[in-house]
Amino acid sequence: MLQAVNDSGDWAEAGYDSFEAYARDRGVALSRAYELMTAAPVLQVMLSAIAEFPAMRPAVLHGKALRGIFDSDGESGVLTALRLLQERGEKVTVPALTAVCAELEGSELPAMQRPAAPRAVPPALAKVHRRAEAARKAVEDLDIKALSKLAPEADDAFEEIAAGYEEAAKRLRAAKKQAAAERKKREKATARTEGRKQVVSLGEAPAIPAQAVEKEPVG
Repeated sequence: MLQAVNDSGDWAEAGYDSFEAYARDRGVALSRAYELMTAAPVLQVMLSAIAEFPAMRPAVLHGKALRGIFDSDGESGVLTALRLLQERGEKVTVPALTAVCAELEGSELPAMQRPAAPRAVPPALAKVHRRAEAARKAVEDLDIKALSKLAPEADDAFEEIAAGYEEAAKRLRAAKKQAAAERKKREKATARTEGRKQVVSLGEAPAIPAQAVEKEPVG
């Protein structure tokens, strides 16, 4: 739907100044709109094959991960990637899809994209991390089309929820910035301490007695 409107320019005929304005009026940010358009044809293939992969839960991020192989090999490429994961007993996740697509395309998976072992979350952040993951999943699963029917009555609620996420993100980034500043302060303090130790060490070096210095004989 969004792709057709964008390609045809129907947003202009509908009285909008831009495709961005058209998407925003339907509760979709421009970046999200492009994500949906990228994933849409792949998600159609995944949904049509749900009987073959009953454990699969198609998501926009899965569609984005498979878009490259869809563009090169079409529906068969997507199904081949999914079947390979199923044969290996692997779940359909973004890292797994990225890896299998690179394998099928005969390219070396960049080290930075290799599925990494999950890093341990500090206990002080574990609870926040779990809630953030749940919130991210909830937002990812939003039915934009259904929610758009609630506008404009729910505009205030949309803004309040979005503002809550933005405020939480600001607080987390502020905490990260503060932690970096404290770490830098500790590193400087350590460097100064090490520097003083070196100066003291040099100052304590034993002096060579004058009488111990052998005088050269006068020629």
